[in-house]
Formats: sequence, structure tokens, C-alpha cells
Amino acid sequence: MTASRLRAGQPRLIDVSPHQHRPGGRGPDWAAVKASGVVGVYLRAFEGKDLDEHPGGYSFERHRRAALDAGLMVGAYQYLRARHPGAWQADLLMEALGDLGPGELPPAVDVETLDGRPFVEVQACLLSWLARARAILGREPVVYTYPSFWAEQLHGAVLTEAGRCPLWIAHYGTPSPRIPSPWSAASLWQHTGEGHQEGVAGDCDLNVWLDGDETALRAWAEGRC
Repeated sequence: MTASRLRAGQPRLIDVSPHQHRPGGRGPDWAAVKASGVVGVYLRAFEGKDLDEHPGGYSFERHRRAALDAGLMVGAYQYLRARHPGAWQADLLMEALGDLGPGELPPAVDVETLDGRPFVEVQACLLSWLARARAILGREPVVYTYPSFWAEQLHGAVLTEAGRCPLWIAHYGTPSPRIPSPWSAASLWQHTGEGHQEGVAGDCDLNVWLDGDETALRAWAEGRC
């Protein structure tokens, strides 16, 4: 039997997108999220070229400020759309973020669809995104993906440049996530997409940090490891 990678005391994070804040609805209560023991959140900032700022609904920048004010570590992610140049998408995200401040996590790229494109085109788009983000940040960005998509649709085992980046793996219903090549381990594990989280209405993606305690997570956020 495989030992579970979910353990008491692991730093817990959530990720939030417009799905958790419909127009006219109540958005996350970040103070309640923090009080529940969650230490960080990744917020969707862009879907491809489109900034996630929706009147009367989800606002990336507003949630970013409010979550930081509540004492949470905050990161941004961009849902990669291969119909747009990867480097350009990265430029849009980095320009929106500006210089990262205290408590901010390294940005992530969410790669989970071919967008109707050949897989080699999506590979090239991702590598272009990573190269631009790396050049601007001066450090490695994060890659979010599913093991089945990465291995069977993207054929990503050959993308050794991606393997330099911390892996945020989404794998549900298993005691331990499957790690696709070229990685040998993951830093973040999204273990369910249907979790209950105080302060968030409806289903919520739940994650754990796998590389140590909260001190290690904060050191990683600050680029000290």
C-alpha cells in the first residue's frame, strides 16, 4: 500500500478563479480563510491574454490585495492558451504583477489543454512562456498540470527545460500524486477540486506544500531556496 503524502501539519493552500466568485455573488472571505489555518492562495490572473477583472464579480487585483492584507501568502497563475504566443502571455502577467512584494509566491503557468492545437505547438508555447517568465523574474516560475495530460496529450517528458521549474501537480483520489517526467518530485499537490473551505462558497481546490514546513514555504516564496 502506498503511504499517503497528506499529513497533519503540512502547509495548506487553496487556489481560486472566477469559478469561486460569480458576478453578483459573494467572493472569498480572506480573513475566514486565514483563520481556518490556510497559509496561502494562488489566484488566477489571466486566461490566456484576458485579465481576470470582472465587474461585479471576480477581480484578481482586489483579491490579491485583500488576501495579502489578511496575512496570506499570495501567488498568481495564468491559464495558458496556445492560440496566443507564450512569451506575450508571460509579458502580460509579469506587467500586471510588477515587482513581487513580501508574502508573494512565484507565478505559475497552468497547462492543461491543447486548445485544439498540435501538441508540439503547445510545447513550444509553454517553453516560450517559461523562458520569458524566467528572464523577467530571475528565478524559476511554477508549472501546474495534470499527470495524464502532461504525459499522454502534451507528451511533455521531453521538456527538460520545464523540469527545472517547481511542479504543482493536480492528481485526485490517490494517496500520493503521480509525478510525470521530467520531474522526480512535486512541490505543490492539488489533491482535490471539490474541497470545502471556510470563507469560500462552493467547491474549492485544496493543495498542500510538499517540500517541508511553513518556514520552508516562506523561504521558497522569498527566493531563499
